[in-house]
Amino acid sequence: MTDYYDFKVLTEKKVLTDEDYVAAWKQICNGLIHGKDFHTVSMHPRKNAPKKWFRASSDESKVLIQKAKEHPNESNLTMSYQIRLPEFEIVSQHYNDYVTGRSGAIRWTDSHMSSYIITLIAELL
Repeated sequence: MTDYYDFKVLTEKKVLTDEDYVAAWKQICNGLIHGKDFHTVSMHPRKNAPKKWFRASSDESKVLIQKAKEHPNESNLTMSYQIRLPEFEIVSQHYNDYVTGRSGAIRWTDSHMSSYIITLIAELL
């Protein structure tokens, strides 16, 4: 099964160059020191399905994805996940393909964290 995520809802589309990945990663990690709830949007949402929420926090070297604190009933996460720089770089390349028009969708093929990472790029950069 291939999932696609709709990021046309993003108002700003920042292209990240190879040189930007480390700086962007640091900016995201620094923005999550105190943790924050976010929601993702699917291109193929179920009818009348609520938004899916998650909480992201950081210790400056990795991002921890957990069940949302402010919207726990709209968060399906049952365990925590970690995102590190190498995974961020891979998903960022797919994000760049989307924002530059090389691809019309971001496919979930390299990381099950794609929707979380793209949301963090959109919200924190």
